[in-house]
Order: sequence, then structure tokens, then C-alpha cells
Amino acid sequence: MAHISVIGNIGTEPELKFYEGKNGNFGVCSFSLAETERVKDTSGNWADGQTTWYRISILGKQAEVIADSLGKGERVKVEGTFKQAQYKGKDGDMKNSLEIKADEITLVLKSKKSNSKPVQ
Repeated sequence: MAHISVIGNIGTEPELKFYEGKNGNFGVCSFSLAETERVKDTSGNWADGQTTWYRISILGKQAEVIADSLGKGERVKVEGTFKQAQYKGKDGDMKNSLEIKADEITLVLKSKKSNSKPVQ
């Protein structure tokens, strides 16, 4: 599998589920992530381009922390292994899914733009 790093916005509320493993129960947190490319329009202004959706999952103690602390709309950086999978859609057709098994998820902070005038 390929390694990938993506910055985007959480598209669905993170969902935490627990499963039984060899060494006891472990958590899996999953959510969708939207990465929107920025492009210049015909006037030379920046605009939103195509959006790519990913399905993110993270395991263990990190899963519990992510589920408790992050929510829909927040901007995060996801690093992990990437694969393309197929599934059968509700319409019966085969669909493609881009999935990342995360090793690390980090909140990306935006700086506030100041409306104050510069000091002269």
C-alpha cells in the first residue's frame, strides 16, 4: 500500500465502534474527509476546484481520542496508508472508494485575519 498525507475537512461526525480482538476490545474510529483543490479561475482569482472524498479509519486509543475531540467541519491532516476499494452501491452498481488507514490525525489550525490597520 502507498503512504499518503492529506489535508481536508471532516465530512461526517466521527463514529467510534468497538471490536473484540486477541488482546481484548479495541476501538475503530471512522469518518469521511473532503479535500478540495484550490485553482485559479479565468479572472486569475482563487476558487474551489474538484473535491475528492476519502474514507478514514484509525485504531486503538487514538480512535477514542479522535471520536471525543474532533467533529464534522474541522480541518485535519491525515497520514497513513492508502488503498482503493470497490463496493456495491445502493443502486446495485459497483463504486470506487478511496480509503486511508490513518497512523496519525492532526488538527490544522487556521490563523485569524486581522482587520486592524498596520501601525505607522
